[in-house]
Order: sequence, then structure tokens, then C-alpha cells
Amino acid sequence: MPAHSLAPGFVEIHYTYSQLLHKMRLPVIPDASWAVGVEPSLVQKNGVSVDFSTAIDAFVTLLRPLFANTTEIIKADAWFYPVNAPDPIWVYSHPIGLLGTGVTANLLAGQMVISFRTILGGIMKLYLMEGSYTTNARNSYPFGAGNLTNLTNYMIGVTSWIYGRDNGALIVPMWATTKANDALRKIRLNM
Repeated sequence: MPAHSLAPGFVEIHYTYSQLLHKMRLPVIPDASWAVGVEPSLVQKNGVSVDFSTAIDAFVTLLRPLFANTTEIIKADAWFYPVNAPDPIWVYSHPIGLLGTGVTANLLAGQMVISFRTILGGIMKLYLMEGSYTTNARNSYPFGAGNLTNLTNYMIGVTSWIYGRDNGALIVPMWATTKANDALRKIRLNM
């Protein structure tokens, strides 16, 4: 399997801000019951399966404070990606339709990247595009009390269903880094 493969599955969360659609991809371990059109279950770090909608709702609750109410989190899709398959297979969509709850305005054309170490030694990066944060900051874990720590603690907790692309469970957040995103800036400036 290639080093950056999303096999055996991933979740794609769709959200919008100022007329742009963003997609967040999170590697997952599907349980054995995945079938197209049927709500799937995800394997948590503790080995117990959790319903897709329950897992997504818990994650989104912690994600919303990192975006202002001008961001709408639209839906989450579950994708199965068999090893050596040419393309992933859509399995299920869960509607969300919730606004961010952050108190700071979103950073237009900005990005936050939170890096994690996996139990297999790999690196997983979570990208938050145009969220409620300041630019040009770099903080190491622990991030202190607050929304970012709540989210990252969930992602490394025993009930987390998010893995690295090496299929290793996340064990520690390392850095949260913010900056302007060059591709978004070009889109926003019509370049």
C-alpha cells in the first residue's frame, strides 16, 4: 500500500465559507459491515465499533467552535477504499447542516494544520481551512484549555475513530500551525 493511501476507508466532511466548499478527509478503519447505502460503523481506537452518525456528530460538536458562524458544516460522506482498488467507493452520507460557533471571525484564505504522531510512527495532519484563528502562529501540544485542546484530546482518546494514513491510531498532537494558504489566496484574489 502506498505511504499516503486512504485505504481501507475515509470520511470526507464538507463545509463552506464565503462561497467556497472545503473538504476535510479523515482516514478511518471500517468495520466488516460496510455496504453501499447502509449506515456504516467505524472502528474506534479501543476496538469497539461506533455508528457513523454518532461518530460524526461527536467530532463536529468539537469542530464547530473552531469556525465562526459564517461557516456551515454541510455533510459527511463515508468512503470505502479497498487495497489496490483504482477508486474509492461511496458508502453513505450523513447530513449535518450546522454553523460554526467560534467567537472570532474566520481567517479568509487561512489554514490551520494540526499534526499528530501515530502509534506506528507516522504523521497525520488535520487541515482546517478558513477557520476562526489568527495567522502565523505555531503552538506545541498541550495547547492549554480551550477548543483546540478539546478537539485534539478527542482525536487521541480511546473512543477516537480517526487514524493516520498508516492505519495507526493517533497518540499525540505535536503542533498547531496557522498561515495564509497560497492556493486559497489566489482563488480569493481571482488570480
